[in-house]
Amino acid sequence: MFRLPCFLAAYYSLLSWAQLTVHKTEQKRYPIENKLINESSGLACSTREKKVLWTHNDSGHMPIIYALNHKGKDLGAFHLDDVQSYD
Repeated sequence: MFRLPCFLAAYYSLLSWAQLTVHKTEQKRYPIENKLINESSGLACSTREKKVLWTHNDSGHMPIIYALNHKGKDLGAFHLDDVQSYD
C-alpha cells in the first residue's frame, strides 16, 4: 500500500520535470516580398543553397519559379522555356 503513493509521487515529479524541459518552437510569419507571387502553389528548399526557397504560382500564371529567403525576401525569378504551368 505504501508503494502506490511513492510511485505516484515519483511519476508526477517526473511529469513536471519533463514539462519544464520541453522547448516550444516559436513560429513566425513573414510576408512574401515579391508581389508577383500572389498564388504560391508550392514551396521547396534549395538542394544547393541552404538559405534559398523556391516557389511558383498556381496554374494560369506564367511558368516562372521564384527564389526567396526564409523571411520572404525576393532573390530572383527564372522563366522556364517550353513548360506549361498547371496543377
